[in-house]
Amino acid sequence: VAGEQFTYQNPNLPLGDGELFYVNNTNGIFYRVTVLNNVGYKPSEDPFSMYIDKATNNIYIADRNVGVHKLNADTTGLYGPQPFLFDNAWLPYYNDLLSWGAITGGFCRDSKGIYWRTTKFNGLGLTRFRDADIYPDGGAGKKQPFNVLFKDVIIKTSYLDEENGYYYMFVQKAAGAKPGVYRIALSKLQNADGSDVEGNADLTIADCQLIDDSPVYMDGAEDSGEICNIAQINGDGTNIYWSYIAAPSDDKAIKGSVALDANNPLHKSGIKTIKSADAQPVVTFAVEGVEAYGVCGATYVAPQVVLPEAITLDKEEVTLNNGGETVQLTATVTPDEADNTNVVWTSSNEEIATVDANGLVTTLKQASWNEETPCTVTITASCEAKPELKATCVVKILNPTAEVKPESITLNYEEYTMPGGVNELQLVATVLPQETTNPAVNWTSNNVEIATVDANGLVTILPATTKAATDRVVTITATCVRNAQASASCVITIPAEVTGVADIYGTKTISSVKYYNVAGMESATPFNGVNIVVTNYSDGSQSASKLVK
Repeated sequence: VAGEQFTYQNPNLPLGDGELFYVNNTNGIFYRVTVLNNVGYKPSEDPFSMYIDKATNNIYIADRNVGVHKLNADTTGLYGPQPFLFDNAWLPYYNDLLSWGAITGGFCRDSKGIYWRTTKFNGLGLTRFRDADIYPDGGAGKKQPFNVLFKDVIIKTSYLDEENGYYYMFVQKAAGAKPGVYRIALSKLQNADGSDVEGNADLTIADCQLIDDSPVYMDGAEDSGEICNIAQINGDGTNIYWSYIAAPSDDKAIKGSVALDANNPLHKSGIKTIKSADAQPVVTFAVEGVEAYGVCGATYVAPQVVLPEAITLDKEEVTLNNGGETVQLTATVTPDEADNTNVVWTSSNEEIATVDANGLVTTLKQASWNEETPCTVTITASCEAKPELKATCVVKILNPTAEVKPESITLNYEEYTMPGGVNELQLVATVLPQETTNPAVNWTSNNVEIATVDANGLVTILPATTKAATDRVVTITATCVRNAQASASCVITIPAEVTGVADIYGTKTISSVKYYNVAGMESATPFNGVNIVVTNYSDGSQSASKLVK
């Protein structure tokens, strides 16, 4: 809105605060460029809505109530007064319609050079005119060029879709019609040359096609179109878009709206869209859940996000015998094509049971429990994309103070020699007794430079950093989580590399080894390809061999 003390009765009060700018991308650097700045100037001339005519490279800016300004699209740095296409007084044949405060709701110029204008304050309908019909000197007695259409209708905003042959309007108030987004075929309004179709002045909103009658939030005087929240309709030749702010309750909706329906998917804020060419268009959302003021068509529109509709669990109730037991829950999110099927798991009481990110529930042994009170915990799975979608499982523990601890553990191998060319080994732990409440184990390696082991017992042998003269040995240990005294180990041997060349100097002490490639370059480690290996011994002698890596 304009300055804090803005008033229509004193248009010269310097409280304007409107500004128009664009963002320019030059070599990846974004610049903010001011087109016009009305801060501190007349509030009546604050830019209120805008139309860009690509054919003429002009910008048309509707101000708060004086008229419409015209700028070349390349204009920058304009401050204060703005050049007019017209002010209200320059359309004398509409003087009985254009009153002070007639804020422009929709403005455009069609391919025939005809301007289309709606005004959204005091109900003025749709007026049309050409450049030749604008009279800066007042033009007393000039003939009205076109009929006034929908004369007593408050049209908040509009959009001319010449490509598909429709005129769209958001109608705020019309006798005998609900507020909503409507369209009418251009063939009912004008002939091919732009002239009036006979009888078009008698058309009412009832002659238009209702597209969407969702109740719109109204914040302002009942008969004012200034603060009424479908602010803009736009299109790109294929789709029509409009920004929609839903009424939070029936008493906050525009008078005459349909009743707010919480189960109607269209009765929520967002950017709505239809296919322009459809005879019976279906309204969907381009973007849901946003309160947008303006919207325009684009060369790229992000695909509509498919949200989850439901979530279920494979178990709704589970009964466990003892504290410390685990149970795996599996969540299913539908539909399958939902873009985000991630699940958030929570426990109603983490002192009784925890749940991990994969739905594994682990109950905890209780130090004491009142046997008259059931020991239960509720595990909840919620859709990350729509947290209001939930599914629950009630876990009951019969003996929360009892726990069967592990007593022993064995591995599928106690010793193992790795075959040549193999670098992985799967170890399997067996925990006894079989009724152990929590059989989880921790895996460790005594030398992570030789081998690592993951949480599932998969051992990975790492390459030697230098040529090993002797076998490498590593010990992998599995230890019970609930009984650290219960553990088992496997000793893994990785044989030293065999070069295939007999070492006749095997009894001597090696002082250094050098590697040379075919270009004669020296290295302390082998090159890829053919190497000449020169071994120096402590007694001053040398040996040479060939190594292919």
